[in-house]
Amino acid sequence: MKINSKTGKIRVGLMVHDPLRLAGLSCICSELPHLEPVQGDYTTLLADDSLRFIVVDLGTGKDPKRVELIRRIHDARPDLHQIVLGDEDDELVIDDIIEGARAYLDLSATP
Repeated sequence: MKINSKTGKIRVGLMVHDPLRLAGLSCICSELPHLEPVQGDYTTLLADDSLRFIVVDLGTGKDPKRVELIRRIHDARPDLHQIVLGDEDDELVIDDIIEGARAYLDLSATP
């Protein structure tokens, strides 16, 4: 498991566009002593090889680009565990997991 050698924490990338959701996830991760949240966009987070996990906010709706994004992340960094945030839609969840997501979290989930 990749751990930040300076802090001893597991680095978690947050690719979240909604400011309120980003603030909430950053706060939750910061409160856990073993996690270090890292905010960024697609390019920045994929270039950071110290990340072990990435939380990808796919928002709402059936946008075909969402599955493509998960596939691109998986192809670029198969070692990076993707946690996907999105709608509660069984078909989308299955598609996301088939393309490389390791976990799926509904947008209405509580901390």
